[in-house]
Amino acid sequence: MPPQFTDKISYLSEEIVEVNIGTQEDSKLIKIGAWLTLEERERYHLLLKEFSNVFSWSYFDMPSLDPNFITHNLVINDNVKPFQ
Repeated sequence: MPPQFTDKISYLSEEIVEVNIGTQEDSKLIKIGAWLTLEERERYHLLLKEFSNVFSWSYFDMPSLDPNFITHNLVINDNVKPFQ
């Protein structure tokens, strides 16, 4: 693997912390890297909180999403007897 990617990939296995960018009553939890400095965490927290309206927090936040796109279907052969 190229060396420029090695350092970045190691962050993927690092610890994460949950941050609430919502309110006490309506929490909106996100996860950020625990390896960030306190100053970086605060800057990301403020930025994400400012733009929290661009995220979809539930299915109801995405009214134009086609249900066929998010629905899971199992293809089952009607001629085969189910077994456990």
